[in-house]
Formats: sequence, structure tokens, C-alpha cells
Amino acid sequence: MSTQTPTTIYLKDYKTPDYLIPKIHLLAHLNEESTLITATTTITRSTSTKAGTPLVLDGEHMKLISVKINGTLVPTSDYQLTNEQLTLTVPDANEFQMEITTELRPQDNQAFVGLYKTKKIFCTQMEAQGFRRVTYFLDRPDVLSKYTTSIEADQKKYPHLLSNGDRVKTETLPQGRHRITWQDPFPKPCYLFALVAGDLGLVQDTFTTKSGRPVALEIYTDKGNESRCGHAMQSLKESMKWDEDTYGLEYDLNVYMIVAVDDFNMGAMENKGLNIFNSRFVLADEQTATDQEAQGIQTVIAHEYFHNWSGNRVTCRDWFQLSLKEGLTVFRDQEFSADMNSRGVKRIEDVINVRTRQFPEDASGMAHPIRPSSYMAIDNFYTRTVYDKGAEVIRMLQTLLGRDLFIQGCKKYFALFDGQAVTTDDFIRAHEITAQRDLTKFKNWYNQAGTPQLNVVDSYNAARQELRLRIEQKTVNPVTQTTNQPYVIPLQYAAFTTSGTPLSLQLTSGEESAPGVLNVHQDSQEFVFSNVPERPVLSLLREFSAPVKMNFEQSRSDLLLLMAKDTDPFCRYEAAQKLFMETLRELLAQIREQRPAKMGDDLLTALKTTLSHFKKEDPAFLAKLISPPTVSYFMQFCPNENIELVEKTFRTFFTTVSTNLRSELQNAWQETRQEKQRLKKQSPARAADCRALEGVLLSYLTWENTPESLALLKTEYAQAATMTDVMNVLMVAAHKDNEDLFSDFANKWRENSLVMNKWFTAQALSWRSDALARVQALLTHPSYDKTNPNKIFSLVFAFTSLNPLRFHRYDGQGYSFAAEQILDLDSRNPQVAARLATCFNEWMKWDTPLKELARKQIERIHQKPGLSKNVFEIVDRTLQMT
Repeated sequence: MSTQTPTTIYLKDYKTPDYLIPKIHLLAHLNEESTLITATTTITRSTSTKAGTPLVLDGEHMKLISVKINGTLVPTSDYQLTNEQLTLTVPDANEFQMEITTELRPQDNQAFVGLYKTKKIFCTQMEAQGFRRVTYFLDRPDVLSKYTTSIEADQKKYPHLLSNGDRVKTETLPQGRHRITWQDPFPKPCYLFALVAGDLGLVQDTFTTKSGRPVALEIYTDKGNESRCGHAMQSLKESMKWDEDTYGLEYDLNVYMIVAVDDFNMGAMENKGLNIFNSRFVLADEQTATDQEAQGIQTVIAHEYFHNWSGNRVTCRDWFQLSLKEGLTVFRDQEFSADMNSRGVKRIEDVINVRTRQFPEDASGMAHPIRPSSYMAIDNFYTRTVYDKGAEVIRMLQTLLGRDLFIQGCKKYFALFDGQAVTTDDFIRAHEITAQRDLTKFKNWYNQAGTPQLNVVDSYNAARQELRLRIEQKTVNPVTQTTNQPYVIPLQYAAFTTSGTPLSLQLTSGEESAPGVLNVHQDSQEFVFSNVPERPVLSLLREFSAPVKMNFEQSRSDLLLLMAKDTDPFCRYEAAQKLFMETLRELLAQIREQRPAKMGDDLLTALKTTLSHFKKEDPAFLAKLISPPTVSYFMQFCPNENIELVEKTFRTFFTTVSTNLRSELQNAWQETRQEKQRLKKQSPARAADCRALEGVLLSYLTWENTPESLALLKTEYAQAATMTDVMNVLMVAAHKDNEDLFSDFANKWRENSLVMNKWFTAQALSWRSDALARVQALLTHPSYDKTNPNKIFSLVFAFTSLNPLRFHRYDGQGYSFAAEQILDLDSRNPQVAARLATCFNEWMKWDTPLKELARKQIERIHQKPGLSKNVFEIVDRTLQMT
């Protein structure tokens, strides 16, 4: 065990703050050796706070220089200082002034939390609890303050001094220094504070709001990268207009700034008016970023902008309410991206994320409700559950209420709670007011962990022309093993004839929440449809209308029909995925029983037909339709399976498809390439869709490790016109002996850090037998930096969390490697180390020999003296699953 178990914080223990801080003036003296921060605050006593109650401020990893109250220096004997708190006796008054001066060393801060220095840039990351590393403060989201920030630094080294709000004063100081003062008129919690200082490149534009007010748009980045900011700027303007058009929400400051930095633990941060971004979510052009990365930039730019209202103007009362802002804002960015691109493809991509990232989390020791009841380190709860499942819950609310009522409810929420720190209950209450509907039972989604299992059984009576659906739901909390209360589940449905014609169904028993949406809200329910002229082919959970696992037995002929003719893109994709899963399971059984492994002809025929008529399809959708499940997703349905047999299963599948459909694959690939060239200038988005399909087809065509395949990859690499084309080749070549391609890539791009991250990831995901050895060798590559989060995620995280065929080794070396990396990183950056530690979340579902090897490494981490609370919480919860 660790030497000391971290303290657990509980939602039930929440109490309002004893004191508030309505105003703060922050003066930052930035210097090379040390930085001085002087925080002058107005402190008010809460109405419920008794006189004489001590003021307890949060603070860590800094040196306290002085404390003044109402201008008088407080002697050290009159306060108590620990590693985490400053406790003071304060005046018996409703209001008083306090001035605290602290000394920091940002250049030594490799955790990238609080104020830190990256390269030659001063930068901040305050969410969730970074402000306590800057000054002693009430570091909690329900303390809202109006900020005035003055930044002083060397003018030549740091010409740009940025903070929240609008510039109100610029001063030239002696000794080549200068000072800029910013004022934010909107009260905000300290986690939304930001400060940046550096000599940066600047890209400028403007946006005129719907009320006619001009807003200056500014993107700051390392000099030389300005030309790669155009896509981000365009995405920002599209986001601003979309939020006005959809929600009626207008931007509220005179300037909106984005700063791109390389060393950043998260994707981006929505600090009021001054968003700080990981550079990989800002910088892009066709030569250095893939289409997928460009879409990610569009989404993240929108996400952080949308936070201006759903998170900033209305914020969280406490960190247990994190999904209040994140779930809602993820839903908003998903809808924006769907409007900007293919809605069907976007929905499939969101479902893939939920199933491959959130469902496993929901079945592990880290399972928690989207509103958790406790935590040790709040950083650990920036999870797929809070974000992705949280967004799915918001989507269900829209489905239940209808889009118009949902939008009205959101507008009511922003109107009622502007400038306040609130809870998820407040959000639901706003919708109850607007819809005039009791949503008490719906709130079970906020309070219970685990993924609901829906069991659906259909029966058709031809004589009575009656269809009955029996639906049962059950959810077991994976941590407590208790059965959850039933959820409100909107189950969207449709029906088709056996020839694929849409078939109308008339519900005569049971309840719909909207036309075509069954209201499932009990442990067991029956729905009856009358006047059904023939046995229907049912399409259930359309648009993935709820984040559930659904067990609904359908014949292969029904699935083949839905794959070909369903009008809902997700359900077409889902039918294909079910067919892939059944086929892979059959192959696995044959291999396990040492029988000849052979795929069924029906799926091959369906794929052949699809490829033969590929011109009728959206190429981006077709790329999804013909792609089998990932190894990780397949393993969710094959617990305790031998990983070597799983590998043989997938190799057999790819060999069979590439061999039997070679003519169709080659024809589709050639014509897709030609279409891509035709569309490159007149329709870049459609050209990107073609590249998505081309990549999938290329992976099938070059699956066999033949001289012809290697030659084709080399030819495609040499002719590649975009980074997507290049990576389509490299992601396949990584599985083969193609060292010359990787050497050429590294020689060309070694000076571009973001591009080299793709090079690391391709090798981390390799199915080659020496993948682990290659990853270990890459740790010493000149382009790798063990302190940079992007590098760690691109190499170590990619291998340990995204490459199960090589992470799971029966000699245990994959697990040992992960433990070494986690322990090494924990002393520098506990946040990122905790992310790495999630690679062991599902260990109890692995093959028995692998379980014992994993347990040994998890216990090794758990027993390390001085382990951070971030990593301790992850591994402690993981071990509890025994």
C-alpha cells in the first residue's frame, strides 16, 4: 500500500463556502529565475457564516512571501501554513481586503498545472485545481470573482501579455519591461483564469455578432506556424454563427483569443475569452495534418467556444457537477459537427467512441455515474463517462422532449442561471419548467453507474396481424454489484418488409415519448402493434437513441437486409457490425477447436455487392460500413479469451476478405482515387471522404505480406499528395517490414513535432511481433520527449491502451513496460500518469495467465511509496475489482 491513503471527497458533504471573493486584482511579475504573484482580493463573509470563523485558503507548490489584511502585515504567528492550506484569523467584519504575495518557479513545473513555462512561453492550466499553485485562494468553482489582471515582463522576450477579458491599460516600465492590464467584466471561478506571456506569431480576423457588434479574433502560436491556423480560424467563425443560429447565444467580449502550446495536458481549455489549446488542435494544413485531425480541430474549437455559455456564463457549483458543462458542451459540439459534415457518419463515430472507450470504463473499477458521488483526485474524473455518456444523456433528453422544446429548455437554463454556479438538477429543472413535464425518473442517468442491458424479444402473430415486443432492462453497478433502478430509455424504432420497403407500425399498447420512439422506463414492458400485414424486419435503437447494450436476436438474413437497405445510417452500420461480430466469433471457435477456419459466404457476398455498387454510397459512410470491429471492441464480448487466438482470428478474417474480394477491392480503390483527384479542388470535403474510403480499401488490398503489397505501399507513399494519403500508407506499413518508409518520413519531418507524433503512433499500433521492442527503442529517439504529454500519448498510451495484440504478452513484458512508464511519469506529471494507468482498467476480463501478470504490476504501482493521489485512485479502484 502507499504510505498514506489520499482523502476521499464526497458529494454528500458539500457545503456552501464560508467566505466569498467578489473581486480580485492579480499582479504577475514574470521573471526568468522566479515569478512573484500579488493577489489583492475583496473578501466577504457569507450570510450563514459565524463571526470568528477562520478563513481557510487552498495553496500548494509555492512559497508564501507575505499576507496583509486591510493593509496591515500579518505576522507568521497569526496564521497556520501547511503543504495544502493557509488558515487565517480574519476581521469580524462583513467585508475586508487581503493581499497575498507568493513566489513561483514556473520553469520547474513539469506537471503543467498552474503557472508553468513551456519553451519560452509562460502559460497556465487552472482546471480543475491549478489556481492554488498560483496564490492562496478559495479554489472551488462556486466562488465567482471579477478579475483584473496586470502582467509585467521583459518587453523584448514577452511582447504579448494576455489574460481574460479586454485590454484596459498598457504601460512601458523601466529596464525594458512593460505591463498590460486586463479586465473581465463577468464573474468566474478561478479555474477559468488564464495567463500567457511570450513572443508569439499572431493571426487576426473579425466576427460580427447578430446584434452588429464586431469581435476581434486572435490566434497566437509559435512563429512560423501562422499559415497553419486558417482552418482553426474558420472553425471558430462557423462555431460562433452556429451558436447564434441554434441557441441564440452571442459572444459577450470585444476579443476572443486562442493560444496554441505544445506542452498541455488536455486538448484545450475554455478560459473566459482566452482559450489555451494543445497545438495539435489548432495547427493544420493538408501537408501536415490528416483529415481526421482537421475534423478534430473543428470539433474542439467549437467545444471550447460553446463553453462560453455552457460552462463559463453558467458554471458548476462543485466538481461533482462536471458533466453539467462537459456533457452538454460535447453534445453541442457533436451537433455542430454533424451540421458541418455528414450527420450519419458523425453519429457512427460518436457511437464508436462510446462503445470502445466509455463502455469499458463503465464496466471497470473506474465505473461511476456521470455525476460521481466521490473522488480522491478530481483530475481523474475528466472521463469518457462524464464527457461522452454525459453527452448521450443530453441527447436522450432532446429525443424525449423533441428538439424545439429541448432548445427552449436550454435557453431557459441560460436565462435563469446566468452568472451562477449551479447543479445538474438545475439544468433538468429548467427543462421541466419549459416542457411542463416531470423528469425525476430521468435523473437516474445522473446518479447510477453501469451500462444498461436491454433484452428485446419480438413475436409476430400472422393470424392476428399483431407484433409484440417484450423489453426488459437491467443494469448492474460493476463496483457494488447492486442492481440499478430502471432508467428512462428512448428506444427509437422502424420496420421494413422483407424486401426492404418501409413498413408503418401502429402502437396500440404501450407508450411512445415521440412518434417512432418507445418510452422504456420499467424493468419489464410489453409493446403491441396492430394491423401489421407481414412479419416485419425491425430496426431498433435507431440513431443509437440511448447508450445501452441491446440483446436482440435477428436472423442473418434480416441483418443483411438492414445492412443494405435501412434508411438510418447507424442501423446499417450496426447490422454490418453484428454480422462482422458473428463471423469473427465463428472463426474464433473454429480456430480454438483446431478446425479449418472458414468465413460464411453470405457476409462475403454482402461485402461484394456493397463494393460493386460503391458509387451509390457516401464514401465516408462506406469506409465505416466495410470496416470490422476493432480488436479491443471484439474482446469486450470475448472475456477471458486467449489473445493469440484472437490475433489468428483477425488475421484469418483479413486474409479471407482480401483474397476473395480482390477484384472488387481493386476496382473500388482505383475509382475512389480518381474521384478524389476530381474533387480535390472543387469539393475538398468530398475529397476527404474519398481519402477515408481509400485508406480502408488500401488496408485490405495490402493485407497479405507479399512483394506486390510492399511495392504498392511504396508507390502510394511516393505519390501521396496529403498527410492523410501518407498516413493511410504508414498505418498499414507499420505491420510490415517497411523500415525505409519510416526512415524517409522521419528524415523529412523530424523538425515538426506534431507530425512526428503520427510517426510514433503508427509504430506503437504495429502488429509486428517486435512492436514492444520498437516502442522501447523509440523512447530514446531524438524527437521523443518524455515530459511532453503529446509525445507520451502518441507512443506509450497508444501502445498500452490501443494495441491489445502486443500489449497483452504471456511473458508479462507489456504490463511491466506500462508500470515502469507510469511510475517514472508520476513524479513529474500525475495527471498524465493516471491516464496511462487506465490501461489496466479491464484486467479482470483478460485471459487467466494475463490476469496474474497484470495483478503483479498493478500491485507494484499501488505499493510505491509517495504515489500521487491521481495514480493511487486509479490503481486502487482497479484492484478492488478482484
